Amino acid sequence: MDLQPRRLLSLRKHVIVPPLFASLGSVLGWGRGRRRAARRSQAEAAAQRPKEGAGEGSSDDPALHCRVLPVGAVRGGRHSRYVWDGRVIRAMDPGELSTHNGRLQKRLMRMREAVVAAFLPARGEVTEDYWGYARWRAGHRLFSSMLQNFATQSLLLAVGVGAQRSLPAAAAINWILKDGLGRLGRLSVAARFGHSFDSDLKRFRFATSLLFSGSIALEYLTPLWPGRFLLMASVANVGKSIGLTTYISTQPSFGKSFARGENLADITAKAQAQQMVMDTAGLLACVALMSAVRARPHAQRLLPLAMLPLLAAGDLWSIWHELKSIHLRSLNRERAEMTAEAWLRDGQVPSAQQVSQEEPLLLPSRVGGGALPLRIAPLETAAADPAGLMRLLERHRGQRYLLAYTARPPGWRSLLQRLPGCDGSGGGLALALREDARPEDVLTGVLQASILRRALAAQPGGGPGEPEGLAHEAGLTPQPAAGASRARLRGPLETREVDAALAASNAAAREQAAKFMAALAAGDWQVGSFMLGASVARCGYFEAGL
Repeated sequence: MDLQPRRLLSLRKHVIVPPLFASLGSVLGWGRGRRRAARRSQAEAAAQRPKEGAGEGSSDDPALHCRVLPVGAVRGGRHSRYVWDGRVIRAMDPGELSTHNGRLQKRLMRMREAVVAAFLPARGEVTEDYWGYARWRAGHRLFSSMLQNFATQSLLLAVGVGAQRSLPAAAAINWILKDGLGRLGRLSVAARFGHSFDSDLKRFRFATSLLFSGSIALEYLTPLWPGRFLLMASVANVGKSIGLTTYISTQPSFGKSFARGENLADITAKAQAQQMVMDTAGLLACVALMSAVRARPHAQRLLPLAMLPLLAAGDLWSIWHELKSIHLRSLNRERAEMTAEAWLRDGQVPSAQQVSQEEPLLLPSRVGGGALPLRIAPLETAAADPAGLMRLLERHRGQRYLLAYTARPPGWRSLLQRLPGCDGSGGGLALALREDARPEDVLTGVLQASILRRALAAQPGGGPGEPEGLAHEAGLTPQPAAGASRARLRGPLETREVDAALAASNAAAREQAAKFMAALAAGDWQVGSFMLGASVARCGYFEAGL
């Protein structure tokens, strides 16, 4: 019993009192000098400690007191080094390890990296043609934003907003009718041409951009004829809706061509962020220009018309270069013909960049000098009569396509051949696909068309279609320029001559198809799919027994 007070006293002395005094001392600052001296002695000892493994074991900057570890990190395409700062392992950029970079410069560097990460994908996650595309697209969005802002001002002036005698109800009705007709036009284009966009992305995009610019110009003219506001604004809105539908429909395919992996959503999100910035910049530029002439009402009316030519030209110029910057690696009829012609001529397949520079954005390409243009068409276009159909089926037995010569290409192609500088044969080639045709069958048909075209135009030692000429083509011997070795085809060809040339070119295409497709795959072209238009994809034939 008498030992209990002694135990309590010992407990109070050794367990309770020291922590209490230590906490009170930390509050009042007792012992702060001793701790500073201890830290100073530790820093001096660390500074005097010899460096181990310069560049690997320690930093060259003793002021940082960070040990550089022999591993690094890659984040968003940027390389950094892991360091041990005495407490945790963290990643630091090479610039942060320098003694010349202060805190402000480090913060600016981090802010720059954050802005770049917010608006641009990582360099290693997109193809190289993305960066040229992004630059020209930024200019396009700036010009387009200014065009649309000035067009809205012109429409408001034409409908009477701001005038003393304007009728608000009539203005609202006209505006609603204008938007309603535009939506109908947008719906009709999406329903009619949606399946065809993938087969000719660039041409659809640029053609509808011209239509969009023309529609914008019509909106700029509405203040000059305010009585015809509904008609002019409705027609302009239909054209703008067509252009907007094509723009929205083609962007995912362009984004997919840039993606190196499954990062299409990231590319799309970055494109939206870039568009928001450039649209805002265009709006601010319009506000600044309108503020500069706000004291002159007449100048306010003339400013949109004065800016229209400059902005429209800048917009179309940017779109042109934007589309030229995109190197599509998928094959459609036109790109397949260009690669086949180059392979037969030079013995190698051109790159996607070379084809993109040569690929026209409005008029069809004049492959082979415009002679014998190829069209992927239904079977009834390839065969004129039952006898011709039976000859085609016999010639292409075991194949999933038919290639035939037609006396005159259908539609507008016959008009294009009459232009100056075009071959005046008046004939064309029709490629019909069986319902189970695969991409390699389409490529074989395109290759045969190129062999046939070059064989009929060349005259190496004999007349067109003779075995020597076709053997020369099948051997893939490089030939001189078209103007030096190619005779212009004049008038329709004879049936016997064409049949012999078709049979020989078919044999040559079967022999060379595997080499051609191997060269395409080696050139980073996508040979596993072929971009066909909607009308072509739904018009295959099948063979039925009698």
